[in-house]
Amino acid sequence: MKRIYIFLGICFALTWSLEFFMMANGGLSSTYSTVMLSAVMLIPALSTIATRLITKEGFSNFGIKPHFKGNIRYYLAAWFLPSLLIAAGAVLYFLLFPAHFDPTMSQIAQQYQSLGLALPEGSMMLIFLSQLLMGFFLGPLLNIITTSGEEIGWRGYLLPKLMEKYSPRLSVIISGTIWGLWHAPIIAMGHNY
Repeated sequence: MKRIYIFLGICFALTWSLEFFMMANGGLSSTYSTVMLSAVMLIPALSTIATRLITKEGFSNFGIKPHFKGNIRYYLAAWFLPSLLIAAGAVLYFLLFPAHFDPTMSQIAQQYQSLGLALPEGSMMLIFLSQLLMGFFLGPLLNIITTSGEEIGWRGYLLPKLMEKYSPRLSVIISGTIWGLWHAPIIAMGHNY
């Protein structure tokens, strides 16, 4: 339990210090909020490294190791399923609210025009398709850089340590509760709204 307490102390101290600093300096509207939130996502991995150094635990079982053999379908699902669910959500939304559907993307085109940017005819669809494809294929690759910080800390370090003492179900509940509390300051700033 000592290692868990050290990990959580470092993780919460660093994260909440950075987030309260961000909150005091413009919150999510700050020009640096994206960079700061990306840094926050790396803190659990940094806390894991610091804890392993402090406790002399070593790095032989550091982080999360991929196991591709026999599991490739899960990796493909993790890569593509979020994008497919987002697309399904958009379809459902426009089925429920068909009046909001704007296939010409006129509101976005108006925003470009208000900035003094003239777009050639049909370019909105090209912009949409290019962003859709980039999000579908490159989004997971780019997001893994910051999200791996949380995965190394929460699932690669904290969860296995909790499972040494508690049942898997209770360990997941405790880990999820801690994870939720860890996010409290950015949720209070309105990050998920």
